[in-house]
Amino acid sequence: MKKLLVAALVTAQLSALAVPATAQRRPARLACAPMPAPALAARFNDPRRIFGPDSPGMRATRAEFEIAYARACREGLLRRGRLMNGNPNTLYLLNSPDANVASIFPISVGGNRGLNGTGLEYPFVSHEGMLNVPNANELHEAIYCRVVGATPREQEEEGRCLPD
Repeated sequence: MKKLLVAALVTAQLSALAVPATAQRRPARLACAPMPAPALAARFNDPRRIFGPDSPGMRATRAEFEIAYARACREGLLRRGRLMNGNPNTLYLLNSPDANVASIFPISVGGNRGLNGTGLEYPFVSHEGMLNVPNANELHEAIYCRVVGATPREQEEEGRCLPD
């Protein structure tokens, strides 16, 4: 009888220490650098001043970038390569009315020589003055292309990561 009680007590203690099966299946949280804040580059190129620091277009771009960045972090994409060059806290937006895709690349900021910042180029404001906001999928693709890049086959067959 004593052996049964000891065995029951040990089993109960071990059960209390056991990790629930659902907790065992949860993936570990991926630690990513804080999201860089989108900001207008000095050479943003918007003569009509449609896209300002607190404009609806800028707010929407920040929100879409936050979604794309969180997805890239969740997928482990940001561990595969370097997204930011120089200042890790700011992503400089560059208006390029003729751009065909969102593109992230090293840039020179503050009149310094060398690539000491990171730019996001997109046709934010068209030649006609129309506002364009990149969606989260476009921004995620830009992050992918900057961090991982396309294979030669993807570039050839799909044109992936080949901005004009």
